[in-house]
Order: sequence, then structure tokens, then C-alpha cells
Amino acid sequence: MRLNGLFACILCTIVLNTQTAHTQSLGDGFQWTPLGPAKPDAKVELIFGLKHRRVSELEAIVQRVSDPLSPNYGDYLNLQQIKDLIAPEDDVIASITRHLEERFPSSESKPYFVRTNDFVKVKCTAGEIQSVYNTTVYVYGKPLGDSGASLRANTPLTFPKDVKEHIDFISITAPLFNFEAKRRVKQYKHRKMLQQNKQTVQSNIQEQENIQGGGEEKTDTFTDTRRLQDVQISIYPTTRQASAPRVNPITVRASDGYLSVFFMPYCKNGGFNENTLQEGLCANDSQKITQFEFLLYYVDTRASETITVPVVSPVVHTSKATCGMTNVPCQQVNVTLKGIESYSKTHMSVRAMYEDGSRSEFSPLDEIDGFWPLPHVTPHFLAELYGVPSYTKIRHPEKNIVSIAAFLEQYYNQDDLDRFHNFMGIPRGRPATIIGSNNSTLRGGEAQLDMQYITSMSGNVTTWFWSTSGRNVEIQQEPFLEWLFSVTDRENPHPLVHSISYGDEEKAVGWEYAVRLNIEMMKLAARGITVLVASGDDGISGYMSRENATFCQVSQPELPAALPYVTAIGGTQMGKMHTNICRESFGKKGEKFRCVGEKEVPCSADTGGGITTGGGFSNFFPRPWYQNTAVDEYIHHSDTHIPEKSTGGRERDFYNKSGRAYPDISLYANNFLVLMQNDMELVHGTSASTPLFAAMVALLNDIRFDYGLPALGFINPLLYALHTHAPQVFNDITVGDNRCGIDPDFCCKAGFPASRGWDAVTGVGSPRFDRIAEVVRRMSEWQHTHAHTH
Repeated sequence: MRLNGLFACILCTIVLNTQTAHTQSLGDGFQWTPLGPAKPDAKVELIFGLKHRRVSELEAIVQRVSDPLSPNYGDYLNLQQIKDLIAPEDDVIASITRHLEERFPSSESKPYFVRTNDFVKVKCTAGEIQSVYNTTVYVYGKPLGDSGASLRANTPLTFPKDVKEHIDFISITAPLFNFEAKRRVKQYKHRKMLQQNKQTVQSNIQEQENIQGGGEEKTDTFTDTRRLQDVQISIYPTTRQASAPRVNPITVRASDGYLSVFFMPYCKNGGFNENTLQEGLCANDSQKITQFEFLLYYVDTRASETITVPVVSPVVHTSKATCGMTNVPCQQVNVTLKGIESYSKTHMSVRAMYEDGSRSEFSPLDEIDGFWPLPHVTPHFLAELYGVPSYTKIRHPEKNIVSIAAFLEQYYNQDDLDRFHNFMGIPRGRPATIIGSNNSTLRGGEAQLDMQYITSMSGNVTTWFWSTSGRNVEIQQEPFLEWLFSVTDRENPHPLVHSISYGDEEKAVGWEYAVRLNIEMMKLAARGITVLVASGDDGISGYMSRENATFCQVSQPELPAALPYVTAIGGTQMGKMHTNICRESFGKKGEKFRCVGEKEVPCSADTGGGITTGGGFSNFFPRPWYQNTAVDEYIHHSDTHIPEKSTGGRERDFYNKSGRAYPDISLYANNFLVLMQNDMELVHGTSASTPLFAAMVALLNDIRFDYGLPALGFINPLLYALHTHAPQVFNDITVGDNRCGIDPDFCCKAGFPASRGWDAVTGVGSPRFDRIAEVVRRMSEWQHTHAHTH
């Protein structure tokens, strides 16, 4: 992933207290700067969240209908019953309607209330808001270019008393969550690769100056920052000391025991290669290159090996490249090696061998990052790993509906989906129902991933692609609340499972809005709807630690993953370090025990996972009833070592022991093969594990429907009940942690460790689908057996 998996700004809100047009902190650790007034003609949607009645009664109902050991299990409410329970009184609705109609008479549409009467929306412009409320709407931005913006009013919004006392919040287009795990992973890695290449350029410049001599004028030319922005220019210098080959770091691909790499060989005279394979490498020089020797160093075992490759077709390939700062044409080499040790961090170096038997120097081992040859993930790999039938036809497609939440112009391509099914040997499913828009020519990695794996893992399940398109001209972020507004307003038919691969730091969202969001998820739970959310791709420290290391000092929980009424999905990968002995060094030389076989471990950047699975404890929400026992056992384990206080000082707690703990369950999140037109891309993130579990829940729901029973609904109470009474239905993951971020070179001093039973890295572990399915088939018997212990 996610990924995941991956994917920050806070919600864009006009608040009821005073805001001034000065730099200000909005709670997320960054200073927001006013960028200027909003454009008066900017079209916005003003959404009012109205205060609920009888929320405690709603929560009590959710507990009863979601607890598998309750006699009311599965007795879900419909929209009308929810409205009767929590909607404002009729006189409140009348006051709100009158207020909006009087103040926005020229709006495009009259105020629209959702079916439960707790949201109302009016379409207007920023200029109308300023005129109606005698204020100025400013655009605030963060110092980071890709971190979003927020619309803020610079004076309080004034309302009549009979209106103000019934308003929870007012939001303009409300982009609550602005990332998905995989997209953020790609953005981060692109920036990192660019930075690596800039560093390579600088080292190449220095090397050329050492060889050729450099005057002041030449130095100025070589260090032109506009040149450094272009990855293709000067990745290969024109000359190289000791003729050592230069490896292109962004081309290294390692998986399933294979390694593919592009590099520039240098001739014996020190110049770059200009010749194709057919002409002979370095044919223009006095000595052709006849072989390459690759040195592989395995960090975990401290072992090394060399592999010699002859310069012949089809073992070696050449392709066009450019060398130096003047785009001189040259020919780079591509070689694919097999038999590379899997699941081990590996460094690689290469040197050339010439006709006269002489050799170049090896390229530096640290010239490229270490890599891990981990397996490619396909639907068949996942089916075998978790005991899921390879293709099970859904028997109740009319009501077994799964929805994918899509934002930020993330679209899928039906032709790619059909071809993916064909490549994987899986029958095509039914076409998806598209809510909103889908521009299939603008393929989005997240949308492609979700569609390809949900449909391939759950047969012909009815899939809704719920696309909430458009971005506010000012804020440039996804309208998450608009999606929730639509979901809340949908009656029948409606999806029974929602997969969400978006999230943000909890403290960036704010307490009031988080509470409201939790109530909205509670409403969905009361209707028997499962909401699955990616736990994040930055480990314990959250997305902001990529730019600010102080975020590492305490646990940084994420929302919506930390909401009590969603199911948070963590990420795993395969690894050989699955027991403690595999991670320890012994003897004076630090020899490591060589573990045999591979099992699931937490997905972590420092073990090749591409991301680090998120997990922790909410600072907003208390621990819910369904996980009390499991989390207590984790905190008090003798082998669980979690700091009590901040690693940056003793003044703050490292985490909130009494908070809602997450994730709830974890699944594979590394190296998913995703078809993007003509390419298979590798995707990582909890945004991969989340749709995978969505497919499994759909299969379990279908079993329920076979027996005339309702859907599983809010699934957390069932997961934790199974953890207590039938732990054999999970793979317990006991080794690893989430102290790292998305960068393998950036890890915090401490993180949450994996442990026996539930832990704040992988939750209850990963599912053994076949065993859970058997419990679901015999649910009444299982409930009767364990009801007396409840």
C-alpha cells in the first residue's frame, strides 16, 4: 500500500469562532498562511451539520445489533427509524430552512436535507457567503506545496439564536481526508527518487571535475538547478573514475528472486558506451566489454555472492540513453538476474570485464538503496494464502453490494479490468455500477487496484464505483463529506460494504468534526453496513513525519482508522524474520540464525514492504467495549515494551492507553500487481489490504444470505469475539513493529511492537478465511456455545 498504500490537510471549514487573516496554527503542527481572499464567483457547497438527538440510544442499539452474542444481533434499523431517533425536531428544520431561503434567495438550488434531516446543503458562491455573513473568506495554505489548503472566514459567522444552537458545524465543500495510501507512496517515492538523482548529479559533477578539472564557469553550468530537475539529464556522467559502471537507481526492480537493473558501462578509456549489443559494447574503444560481474551482498546474513553474465543476447540488452550535461547519445545496458535470495535486504555492485582480461572497478555498493526481492502478489497468491476459494460465484448479487470510495480524479478502466481478469485466469464479473463519473482514459492506480482485486477475489459481486468528482477551485482536495452526504442519503439498494483508502492525522481533523464523523459511521453501523478503512502507510508517526521528524516523538493516530465504528485494516508482507531468533545476532562476529520458510510479518519499509503499516491509539475516542480485553492483554504483556513517555522528552505520554486501539485486522499490503494499460505496476499500501478484506466480507455476507440472515454489518464485535473464543481463525503475527515510516532510512526510536494476540501493529492478525467462513455457516451453533460466557 496502502499504500495504501500512500496518503495532508485538515478539513476545510468556516468556523463559528473568530478567524483572522494571519498565519495561524490549525492544530496539525503546521503554520497555515493566508494566500488571499477566495474568488467571489468560486462555486462552493455550504453544508450544515445539524445537532443530533438521542445519540446515546443510537450507540446502545449499534452495540446490540453488532454483538454476535446478543439476542438482537442483526436487527438493523432502516433510514426512517434512524431519522425518528436522531433527527432534529420539525420546528428546528423549519428554522434552518427559513434562514437559508431568506439569505440565499438566488442560490442554484433550494436547501436540500438528507433523508435523516441531520445534514442540509446549499449551493452558492464564496461571494454570497461573504455578503450574507459580512465576512471575508480567505484561502490558507501550508508551507508544503502538496499539503492542501483551507478556506477560513476572518470574522465570526452570525446566526439567529434559533439556528445557531442547532448547528454542529458548517463546512465549505469539506475535504476532510486528502490522501489515499498508494498515491502518497508514489508521490513520496517520486520526490525521493528525484532527490537521489539530484545527489547523483552532484556526485557525477564532482567526479567529472576531478577527472577533467573544473573552472568556475564550468561549475556554474553543471550546478544549474533547472538542469537538476530533469532525471534523464546527467544520470550517467560522460566519464567515470576507474571506468566503474553507473547504476540508475530508479530502474532497480527486485521480486520473486529476480533482479532487473539498468546501468551505463564505461570503456577502458573511461568514456561511456556508445555501441549497441550487436556492434559490441565499447566497440569504438580498443577493448570491448565481454562480461559483467555482479556482486550481491545480503545484509541480514552478511553473506555475498558474485554472478558473471556474458555480453550476449538475450542475456544482455541495450537501449538508448543520454549521458553528461549536454544530452550526448549513449547506450545503457539492462540485465536481469535470477536466483537472488528472497526476503533479504540486498546491495548490488557491478563491474565490467574487457577483452584483454582486465576489469573496471566495482560500482559503489551504496550507489543505490538496498532492495528486497519479495513475491509478486496476484489473486491466486492471496487465495492460497488466506484459504479463499479461487473463484466463488456470488449467489445473491442483487443485494450483495460492495462500494469503492473514489476521489481526486481516481478512475478505473473497464478494458484493463477485463484484461486483468483474463491474465489472472479469472472469469469476468458483472460490470460495475458507477455513482458519479468515471473517465476511463484517466487511469488512477488506487481505483484500478481496488476494482481489479475486489472483483477478482469475490467473484461476480455487485460492485459500485462511488466516484465523488471535482475539487474546489481554492482547496484542491477531495470532497469527502460530499461522499458521506450521499452515502447517508442512500436507501435501497445500497452497498453493504464500503472500502475507503483515505486518511489523515487525528489531531489535524479536530475534535468536534471527528465526533460528528464517528456518529455518521455509527448510523451506518446501525443499518448493518460495514465500513473498512486503511490504517495508514507511515507507521506510528503518521504522514507528517515525512516532512517533520518531531512527529516521531509520540504516537500519531489517524482518522478515520481510529474511529470506534469503522474497521481499521493494517498491512502485512511475507518474511523469514517471523520468530525472534531470526532477528538476533549471536557471537562476537554477530552471526545471524538463518530461518527457514516464510510467514506473514508486519509490512514495514525497513523489511522491503514499501510502506509501514499504521497503528496506535486514539487521543479522541475512548476504548470501545468490544476490544477491552484484547487491548488490556496487549498493554500488560511481559514481552510488550512500549515507552510510557515521549521519546523527545518526558512531558508528554507516548500514547493514550485508554484510547480506541487500531488496527482491527491486517492483510497483505505489498507488491500487488496492478494492470495500468500496457504495464503491470507494483503497488504497496494498506489501500491494497483494505479492498482485499472488503472482498472477503462480501463472500461472508453471501454465506449469511444463504441462510436467510442479514449482512454482518459492523464487524468489529465479531472479530474480537472470534479472537477470544476461536483464535484459530486468525494467523497470529508476533514479530515486528511499526516504528518506521514510508522511508526505510527513517525510523522512529520506538514504535508499537507485534505481540501474541491482538497488537497495535496487526490487530487480531490476518484472517484464515476458510475457518471464519465455517464459523459464519454455523453461527447459531457458535452463538449458543459461547453466549453463556458473554
